Amino acid sequence: MINIAVVFADEKERVNWVQALQAAFDESAIEAKVSAYKAESPADTPFKADYAVGWLPPAAFFAAQPQLKAFFNAGAGVDAILRSQTVPADLAIYRLEDAGMGLQMAQYCALECLHVLGQREAYAADQQHARWQQREPRDALDYPVGIVGMGVLGQQVAASLRALGFPVHGYRRQDDAPAQWQGFLQATRILILLAPLTEKTRGMINAEAFSLLRPGGWLINVARGPLVVEADLLDALDRGSLAGASLDVFCQEPLDPSSRFWKHPKVRITPHVAACTLLQPAVKQIAAKMMQLIGGESPSGKIDRKLAY
Repeated sequence: MINIAVVFADEKERVNWVQALQAAFDESAIEAKVSAYKAESPADTPFKADYAVGWLPPAAFFAAQPQLKAFFNAGAGVDAILRSQTVPADLAIYRLEDAGMGLQMAQYCALECLHVLGQREAYAADQQHARWQQREPRDALDYPVGIVGMGVLGQQVAASLRALGFPVHGYRRQDDAPAQWQGFLQATRILILLAPLTEKTRGMINAEAFSLLRPGGWLINVARGPLVVEADLLDALDRGSLAGASLDVFCQEPLDPSSRFWKHPKVRITPHVAACTLLQPAVKQIAAKMMQLIGGESPSGKIDRKLAY
């Protein structure tokens, strides 16, 4: 028998995850008990958990579960949990690898790239003025896409855009040489951010980066807001050195109602929805990883604390 704790702030989410995880183990040869942990009522989780899954667990959870063998983060990004001062330094943390998010990311980025290619912003303005005006069509070959972060999600995004005729090249965090970074940006017109947030990547997209992009550049950020120096982004948009930006993430979330981004004519905003965790694929992946650990195997997706991903 193994004990699994489910830790989410939202009660409905806790219930859904408990039911789905319990069902996954009921179909396996491993006997498991899955229970919800309520931050407001820790006594409701009296057992000592072997494994836990959730999002942003409260400090009291780790303090009450010193025997925990591993924590499974219900998302691909782990910067938030790594910032926590309450997570034991030796606790194994596993992140989701795709689990349905890759397709969502690919669809989101493809939509934004096609929006740029199809000059949809200009045609929307024409419609508002009842103006029938056919514009010179754009060639996808003239809009090379540069993807920062070529992990599982980045590779799916790249494949989908290549299928649509866009030239695609990627930049990996291991490529630290300044010349490589500059060359990557100079070859890019549509810049897509899919990198994790670390001390090395924080603020990496700044005024210098924007200045190196090809004329008519466009930024798509579906990773983390702090990768971008937002003041530099607004300046680049205002000066016209950047044609526009599609932003799903921001330094402050929810985005402040007073933010200039809301009404900026060159910005398209979505509320951190480019890739949401899908319950069934996520549960299937996490349950499989737990079973691997129980069987003495080493599942993929374990976080390297030094690299912060």
